[in-house]
Amino acid sequence: MDQVEKYRLPPNPAKVTDSRFEGYEAEHGTESWELDAMKPQNIVKLIDEKIKSEIDVTKFNERFAEQEKGRKLLKLASRKWDDIASDLEEELGEALDEEIEIEEEPEETEEDE
Repeated sequence: MDQVEKYRLPPNPAKVTDSRFEGYEAEHGTESWELDAMKPQNIVKLIDEKIKSEIDVTKFNERFAEQEKGRKLLKLASRKWDDIASDLEEELGEALDEEIEIEEEPEETEEDE
Protein backbone atom coordinates (compact mmCIF):
# COMPACT_ATOMS: atom_id res chain seq x y z
CA MET A 1 0.00 0.00 0.00
CA ASP A 2 3.01 2.27 0.43
CA GLN A 3 3.44 2.37 -3.35
CA VAL A 4 -0.24 3.20 -3.83
CA GLU A 5 0.17 6.23 -1.57
CA LYS A 6 3.64 7.21 -2.84
CA TYR A 7 2.60 7.18 -6.49
CA ARG A 8 -0.98 8.34 -5.83
CA LEU A 9 -2.49 5.55 -7.87
CA PRO A 10 -6.21 5.71 -8.63
CA PRO A 11 -8.26 2.90 -7.09
CA ASN A 12 -10.44 0.51 -9.06
CA PRO A 13 -13.19 -1.60 -7.56
CA ALA A 14 -12.04 -5.16 -6.96
CA LYS A 15 -13.89 -7.63 -9.20
CA VAL A 16 -16.57 -9.31 -7.12
CA THR A 17 -16.93 -11.99 -9.80
CA ASP A 18 -13.28 -13.09 -9.46
CA SER A 19 -12.94 -16.43 -7.65
CA ARG A 20 -10.17 -14.91 -5.52
CA PHE A 21 -12.27 -11.94 -4.41
CA GLU A 22 -13.04 -13.14 -0.86
CA GLY A 23 -9.37 -13.69 -0.01
CA TYR A 24 -8.39 -10.41 -1.65
CA GLU A 25 -11.14 -8.49 0.16
CA ALA A 26 -10.09 -9.95 3.53
CA GLU A 27 -6.50 -8.80 2.99
CA HIS A 28 -6.85 -5.57 0.97
CA GLY A 29 -10.47 -4.47 1.01
CA THR A 30 -12.71 -3.80 -1.98
CA GLU A 31 -10.33 -1.58 -3.94
CA SER A 32 -7.57 -2.69 -6.29
CA TRP A 33 -4.80 -0.94 -8.22
CA GLU A 34 -3.43 -1.79 -11.61
CA LEU A 35 0.23 -1.72 -12.50
CA ASP A 36 -0.44 0.09 -15.77
CA ALA A 37 -1.70 3.09 -13.75
CA MET A 38 1.96 3.83 -12.92
CA LYS A 39 4.31 5.77 -15.13
CA PRO A 40 6.61 3.37 -17.00
CA GLN A 41 9.75 5.03 -15.57
CA ASN A 42 8.46 4.38 -12.04
CA ILE A 43 7.82 0.73 -12.84
CA VAL A 44 11.35 0.41 -14.24
CA LYS A 45 12.78 2.11 -11.14
CA LEU A 46 10.93 -0.23 -8.76
CA ILE A 47 12.01 -3.33 -10.68
CA ASP A 48 15.60 -2.10 -10.90
CA GLU A 49 15.75 -1.39 -7.16
CA LYS A 50 14.32 -4.81 -6.31
CA ILE A 51 16.74 -6.65 -8.59
CA LYS A 52 19.72 -4.74 -7.19
CA SER A 53 18.62 -5.60 -3.65
CA GLU A 54 18.58 -9.31 -4.50
CA ILE A 55 21.82 -9.75 -6.49
CA ASP A 56 25.52 -9.13 -6.02
CA VAL A 57 25.86 -6.17 -8.39
CA THR A 58 29.66 -6.43 -8.55
CA LYS A 59 29.54 -10.09 -9.63
CA PHE A 60 26.73 -9.31 -12.07
CA ASN A 61 28.76 -6.51 -13.68
CA GLU A 62 31.86 -8.74 -13.86
CA ARG A 63 29.88 -11.52 -15.56
CA PHE A 64 28.23 -9.03 -17.91
CA ALA A 65 31.68 -7.69 -18.90
CA GLU A 66 32.88 -11.26 -19.58
CA GLN A 67 29.87 -11.91 -21.79
CA GLU A 68 30.39 -8.64 -23.65
CA LYS A 69 34.03 -9.54 -24.27
CA GLY A 70 32.92 -12.94 -25.58
CA ARG A 71 30.36 -11.33 -27.91
CA LYS A 72 33.02 -9.00 -29.32
CA LEU A 73 35.44 -11.90 -29.80
CA LEU A 74 32.79 -13.97 -31.61
CA LYS A 75 31.86 -11.01 -33.81
CA LEU A 76 35.51 -10.50 -34.77
CA ALA A 77 35.95 -14.23 -35.37
CA SER A 78 32.88 -14.30 -37.62
CA ARG A 79 34.30 -11.46 -39.71
CA LYS A 80 37.63 -13.26 -40.06
CA TRP A 81 36.24 -16.80 -40.25
CA ASP A 82 37.79 -17.71 -43.59
CA ASP A 83 41.28 -16.87 -42.31
CA ILE A 84 40.69 -18.63 -38.99
CA ALA A 85 39.35 -21.77 -40.67
CA SER A 86 42.28 -21.84 -43.08
CA ASP A 87 44.78 -21.51 -40.22
CA LEU A 88 43.05 -24.24 -38.24
CA GLU A 89 43.00 -26.59 -41.22
CA GLU A 90 46.70 -25.94 -41.75
CA GLU A 91 47.51 -26.61 -38.07
CA LEU A 92 45.35 -29.73 -38.05
CA GLY A 93 47.03 -31.00 -41.19
CA GLU A 94 50.49 -30.42 -39.68
CA ALA A 95 49.47 -32.11 -36.44
CA LEU A 96 48.11 -35.13 -38.29
CA ASP A 97 51.28 -35.33 -40.42
CA GLU A 98 53.42 -35.27 -37.25
CA GLU A 99 51.31 -38.02 -35.66
CA ILE A 100 51.66 -40.19 -38.75
CA GLU A 101 55.43 -39.62 -38.85
CA ILE A 102 55.77 -40.48 -35.16
CA GLU A 103 53.76 -43.67 -35.59
CA GLU A 104 55.81 -44.71 -38.60
CA GLU A 105 59.20 -44.30 -36.90
CA PRO A 106 60.61 -47.67 -35.89
CA GLU A 107 60.76 -48.33 -32.20
CA GLU A 108 64.18 -48.51 -30.60
CA THR A 109 65.27 -51.92 -29.40
CA GLU A 110 67.81 -52.82 -26.74
CA GLU A 111 70.29 -53.66 -29.50
CA ASP A 112 70.06 -50.12 -30.94
CA GLU A 113 71.16 -48.57 -27.66
